[in-house]
Amino acid sequence: MDPAFPTPTPPSVPTSPLDGMGAWFPVLFLVVGAVVLVGFVVVVVGVVRRGRRMRELGHDPMTIDADIADRMATGRLTTPDPSSEADGAAASTADATVEERLAHVDDLHARGVIDDAEHAATRARILGDA
Repeated sequence: MDPAFPTPTPPSVPTSPLDGMGAWFPVLFLVVGAVVLVGFVVVVVGVVRRGRRMRELGHDPMTIDADIADRMATGRLTTPDPSSEADGAAASTADATVEERLAHVDDLHARGVIDDAEHAATRARILGDA
């Protein structure tokens, strides 16, 4: 071997960033994937349950944020909206007896849907119609 002409060395093969990871990488990949999948399922289940509950309460889940913003802007956020329940009650109790209508108005008052003045006025109107 002549020192003036060294033997060429083969070019180094570039190493992959995954070469030193060993066998634990696939396990870690599966665990992270499972956590992401569980998180996705939890979010979807929560959205579905919230939507069902909002519909049960008589709200549209797609517009509830706009409804709340409107009530906040008009100062009606903390006061109940008697028109929504009282109008529905008037329509559903049109054929009810006087006793049933009075009981319904008393129930609305007990739940805080209507105030004392509305309660008294509605009772007087029902009794006046009878």
